[in-house]
Amino acid sequence: MLLAATSSVASAEAPPRPEPATPAGLPDGYGPAIPAHEMEPDTGPLAAALHERFRDRIAGIYIEREPDFHVVVRLTGDRDAGTLRYQLGEDRARVEVLTGARHTVDQLRAALERRETIARFLPEGYGGYVDERTGDLVLTVDIGNEAATGRAAALSEALGVPVRVVAEEPAMVRPAPQQTED
Repeated sequence: MLLAATSSVASAEAPPRPEPATPAGLPDGYGPAIPAHEMEPDTGPLAAALHERFRDRIAGIYIEREPDFHVVVRLTGDRDAGTLRYQLGEDRARVEVLTGARHTVDQLRAALERRETIARFLPEGYGGYVDERTGDLVLTVDIGNEAATGRAAALSEALGVPVRVVAEEPAMVRPAPQQTED
């Protein structure tokens, strides 16, 4: 009986819904409004602070949303593991520090710049990126070239970093709209 009373009281006195927030820089009415309680903190200053603090050891920085919103920073070496707390305006952010990464983001980017080596092993490749979650250099080939994924180990050995080859459809670049005079 007490549970029923508590439940009905709670529903009768529900807190007011927060006003939707509009991301900065967007004109009024542009896109759906985001309720204030769903807005995530601006992590740009946090990423800058992490880069300053860990300098040449950054292997990746990314956001996780499960089980709660937090930032993960991957580092080379074995020191500084644990959890940090940062204040971001009115929000507090938890930062999970993982150590033991084999390569920094800068090392992976430098491997991506070795275009001649990549082209020698993967002539049908059309792009690539650094996966900061896994520490892999990801190289892309067109769908239909799945056999090229078998060259990842040899390419990894040649570049000295972990390589993953994936078959993906290339992004379509469309011409920018042009203003016409009427």
